[in-house]
Parts: sequence; C-alpha cells; structure tokens
Amino acid sequence: MADLPVIIVLALGGAAAGGPEALVLLLDVAGKSPAVDIVVVLFLICAMTAVLLGTMLLARFIRAAVANDLI
Repeated sequence: MADLPVIIVLALGGAAAGGPEALVLLLDVAGKSPAVDIVVVLFLICAMTAVLLGTMLLARFIRAAVANDLI
C-alpha cells in the first residue's frame, strides 16, 4: 500500500511531461472525421478526469499520513 502514492506521483509527473506532446498529436488527427473527433474529446475528458482523481487521491494519502504522524 505504501507504493501507491509513489505510483500516483510518477503517473501525474508523466502526464505533465508527456501531456503537451499527446495533445499536439491528437490535434493533428482532429478534424479528419466525426468519429475521430469524438474519440479525441473522450480521450481528453478521461485524461483530465484521471489527473484530477490522482491529485485528490494523493491529497488524501498526504492528509492521512499527516493525521497519523507518518510524515
């Protein structure tokens, strides 16, 4: 269970580092067809939701660790 905060931090860091390149790639293929546009929008919604949920989960671990004097 202690590895989960590390995994969350690495995933959020990877998203921050690779996010702009992925967005450029998605915008390059956008506009080709309506189906591709729907997939791009769904991917962006899922990516933003994952970042928000990861941040909330990390904050929860930090608050629990502070409350239990683990930090």
